[in-house]
Amino acid sequence: IAAASQAPTTAQYLTLATDSTLTVERVFTAGAGLKTTDAGAGSTYTVAIPSYGRAGMVRALRVFPYALVYVPQSQLESYGRAQPAAQYVGVEDAQDGNAARKRNAVLALAIAESNNVLMIDDDVTSIGMWENNADGVTQHYKLSPAEVAVLVEDGFRMAREARVPLWGINIISDKRAYSVMRPLQLLAPILGPFTGHCLPHGLVYDERMGAKEDYDIWLQAIARHRRTLRFQKWHYVKRDGERGGWYEQRTAAREWEWSQAIMRKWGRRVISYETGLDAMKSVLDARVEIPIPGC
Repeated sequence: IAAASQAPTTAQYLTLATDSTLTVERVFTAGAGLKTTDAGAGSTYTVAIPSYGRAGMVRALRVFPYALVYVPQSQLESYGRAQPAAQYVGVEDAQDGNAARKRNAVLALAIAESNNVLMIDDDVTSIGMWENNADGVTQHYKLSPAEVAVLVEDGFRMAREARVPLWGINIISDKRAYSVMRPLQLLAPILGPFTGHCLPHGLVYDERMGAKEDYDIWLQAIARHRRTLRFQKWHYVKRDGERGGWYEQRTAAREWEWSQAIMRKWGRRVISYETGLDAMKSVLDARVEIPIPGC
């Protein structure tokens, strides 16, 4: 073929490996089923959904249809029957039953697919944002799976450039939680429903923290790296209270114990709860203050 008839090297191609003659190729990596997604030139990411006791109710697949769902080995068959189009990965039953233990097991398995792992709770129903329409009226928009994929791709790219171990999006869906003057935050909590892990980062979920494991690993990241990255414009929406999962473990007594544990570890100046067995909401919502001079 004459040189003049060759395809342009600057065009975007989906390839199976990087090529020194191309400049903006996108690498597709396949394993046993669909295991990774297009995450930009020369890179990939994996979306991992830990799930337990929720066969047929993995709602996050509507947002991330290409995700891998990590379930106990003993539940693989029931999950496969309920949502046969999904891709499942079995986790040893001994590594399940505790939120932190399960998340650590998922990261250990997912890193074999990609160093960029987005961990999503199975009850996340949508990713949204608030934006003014043509008439200047603020409206709520739900992102399509394709739009979410672009968000995740760009999120990992920016997180790598900023050299942060974790990144995420707004944990509050109310439009008052976003300000155009503060599109990014470096010291805002990144919680379990949507956590981007830039591996290897040396962080480990602490099993002693119970359902506070997400606050704890974020505080570990702040203590070690002095920053994480949270995009304020986008937020996640999840359906709380469904049977199965870790929700059934979250009694008032356990929440009180876990809140005491994380306050002992980090100190009440850093993270505090209004604890008490009759104050369920108070032990669910933490008040966090990061004492870093100049931030």
